[in-house]
Amino acid sequence: MLGLNMRLNHWLWSVPILYAVFFLAAIQFDHYYPHNDEMTSMYDAGWLIDSPWSPAEILESVHVNSRVQGPVYFFLLSLWGIFTHYDLEIARLFSCFVAMLAMAMTYRLARDFIAPLAGLFALVIIASNAFYNWQIWYNRMYTLTILLAAAVLWQYLRIIYRLPTAKVRHYLSVALLAFFCVNTHLFNAIYLLVLGLYHLLVAPKNRRWVDVTFAFLIPALLFIPYFLYRLPYIQESIALQRPNAVWYHEALSAWFLTTTNGAPLLMLPALLAVAVALWKRIPLRPYYFIFPLFLIILTLLARYTTWISDVAMRHHLASWLYLVLFLAATQYILFKFHRATIVLLLLYIIAGISFEQWGNAQHQMYGRVRDYRRPAVQIVSRLASEELNPPVVLFLRTETLYMQRGFRPDFSRESFYFGVHGIDTFYAEEPAEIGTLLSETDSQAPKYWLVYQTSKTTKNEVMSMRSTMFSEGFSEFKTHTVGVDTVILEFLKA
Repeated sequence: MLGLNMRLNHWLWSVPILYAVFFLAAIQFDHYYPHNDEMTSMYDAGWLIDSPWSPAEILESVHVNSRVQGPVYFFLLSLWGIFTHYDLEIARLFSCFVAMLAMAMTYRLARDFIAPLAGLFALVIIASNAFYNWQIWYNRMYTLTILLAAAVLWQYLRIIYRLPTAKVRHYLSVALLAFFCVNTHLFNAIYLLVLGLYHLLVAPKNRRWVDVTFAFLIPALLFIPYFLYRLPYIQESIALQRPNAVWYHEALSAWFLTTTNGAPLLMLPALLAVAVALWKRIPLRPYYFIFPLFLIILTLLARYTTWISDVAMRHHLASWLYLVLFLAATQYILFKFHRATIVLLLLYIIAGISFEQWGNAQHQMYGRVRDYRRPAVQIVSRLASEELNPPVVLFLRTETLYMQRGFRPDFSRESFYFGVHGIDTFYAEEPAEIGTLLSETDSQAPKYWLVYQTSKTTKNEVMSMRSTMFSEGFSEFKTHTVGVDTVILEFLKA
């Protein structure tokens, strides 16, 4: 086993896994309709206005619009937009980059405090999770919560167990990381609470323990007044997401289903590994203690508060890190006991594929499935805005209310994607309405685009719309297929 760890000691072994996950996430950027929360992210970062927002304006927007989120992610997204481009796909790319760093940091945690082989185990476990793979490209702060949570834990464990001499900069860094972590998402306070309990109950008591305690007090004292001030808004947000109360065991079940790809029975080998460790008197790693502490806190919060909502497991994605590291540590013990147990990693991958494709994940994955089935309006906008003379865009069965509804006051998807570019848009629920829309518009645009989805439109209906366009004096010019099943028919006005 020592020889295998030596051969796998270099971090380059993690690169193929990271590249594979990045590639699989990147090819999905254009497959999903812009979700409400993603538009909110761009709004709060100041992307939807003519000039970048100041930090004070971002803070004000976050306070008004984002009840359980802190400002850190929106500051970073604002900077990302300034140096790149204000576009949804660019924002999704930012989330993807952060996700790769989060995975690399998770690998480092398992590698440094378990074994190099365990680092690869942790990467496979996190890469095979269906819910995480959705969040990788999602324009929200959830991958950043994992990155910061991993960074806090890594620096904390280094100070407590590894560094020969801990200096002021080490204590300052763990305090700053904790502060940034909890100000990215307010529910990250649960993650830090668990780490604090581990520090109080398990960590060795010495001078370094005292210094770390004071380091953690800094972000705690800064955060607690703000948290108490935001508490009513948090409760309001939870009530909006889940107006009907649920039994606490439903919330716990949702957490386990989400974090284990709908296969909580995969926890049984981990429990067996703990028994093996006790039997063989193998020294227990920190993760064996932290994860049970987290389960206790999770159960208490689910039982006595409404913070653990069965429809908002994304809010607790940072705490999933404790389970990933626990599974990596136990998998490593089983692998040391018998190498055939490596097949368990294959089960994680199979469970992830199954959960994404067929799992009963309506609450957690519903947004992904719904947005996958909607038209790729962001690509239509991108192509139309590149035209020298913007075309008139006619949408068929494109959920008119959803396009025209403001995700924030006086600003809708239609305004962001088309209105600001001077592109006129019209909506028809049935092909027969296309002729009426053409007669009502007086646009002088040389091109008209007809946009529909093959999953919602029959071949006969397409032929009927073509005939209508020809009868109105248009000639067909070009056809594009974009996104999953969105088709753009370009017509030239005679």
